Amino acid sequence: MSAPDGTARAITLVILAGGRGTRFGGAKQLEPVGPAGEALLDYTIRDASTTGFSRTVIVARSDIDDAIRSHVSRMHPDADITVVCQDRHGPHRDKPWGTAHALLAAAETVPGPFATANADDYYGAGSLALLAPLLSITDAGSSDWFLVAFPITGTLSASGPVSRGVCQLDDDGQLVRVTEERVQLSPRGTIQTVDGTEVRPDTLVSMNLWGLAPPVFDCLASGFDPFAAAHLHDGEEYRLPDEIARLLSAGRAGVRVVRSDAPWAGITHRADLPGLRRFLAELDRTRPG
Repeated sequence: MSAPDGTARAITLVILAGGRGTRFGGAKQLEPVGPAGEALLDYTIRDASTTGFSRTVIVARSDIDDAIRSHVSRMHPDADITVVCQDRHGPHRDKPWGTAHALLAAAETVPGPFATANADDYYGAGSLALLAPLLSITDAGSSDWFLVAFPITGTLSASGPVSRGVCQLDDDGQLVRVTEERVQLSPRGTIQTVDGTEVRPDTLVSMNLWGLAPPVFDCLASGFDPFAAAHLHDGEEYRLPDEIARLLSAGRAGVRVVRSDAPWAGITHRADLPGLRRFLAELDRTRPG
C-alpha cells in the first residue's frame, strides 16, 4: 500500500560489496570496468537514481571502507550514499559471513522498502525499473516481497563455471525456493551443471536483485546468532536466498518473481573483464544523453 497521503514511498538500494573476490583475485567491488574508470556498482547507483530510488547503502568491509568512500564521493558527489562495514557486526571471522549477514549490517540505515543488489553485477535500468514502482507502494511492515529473476542463458561466463541460484516457482509465479548450482556452457553449447545435468536456457535464476521490507531484518537477526555459534570456524555462509526460503516454507513471507529480459553482465573470473568492458563501452555509447 502507499503512504497515507497517497504519495509513493521513498525506497533504498542496498549494494552488497563485502565479498573478498577469491576466484577473481582481488576487490571486484572497485575494479575499473567503464570508460571513465567506473566500477560496476557505479552503473547500478546511476541506474537506481533514474528509476525511482532515492538513496543507496553500500555494505563493504573495513579494509576497503576508505577506498569505497573515496570512490563513490568522487563518482557520485551529489548522491545520498551511506557506507557500512559488514565485519563490524557480529563475531569476527576471516571469511565474510555471507549475504544475509551483509544485509543485517545495513538494518539500522534502512527504514522502509528496499532492493538488494550485488556490487559485481550489472542489472541495467530496465531491471531496476521493474522493482521501483512495486517497492514504492509497499508498506514498510510488509512481508510480501519481490525477486527480479533472469533467464539463465544470459547470465553465464565463457571463462568457466559460475554459481547461480535456480528458482523454483509455484503455479502463481510465487517463489518456492532458490537452489544454488554450479553451471557452465558445455562444449556443444548446452547449459549444464558441473555434474552434467542439463539446464533449460529459459530457467530463471536469482542474481540477488530482491525487493524487500524491514520485517526481513528481524527474521535474519533471529537466525544469525545460532548460525554464527555453529559455524564460527567452518566457513559456512549465512546466505540470503537460504534464509528467505526458510521464511517461505514457514509461511512467514511471500515472494513474487518478476522476470527481467534486460541484459545482465557481471564479473566472476578475471578473464571476464575484456568482454565486460566492451559491453559497457557500447552501453555508454548508445545511452541517451
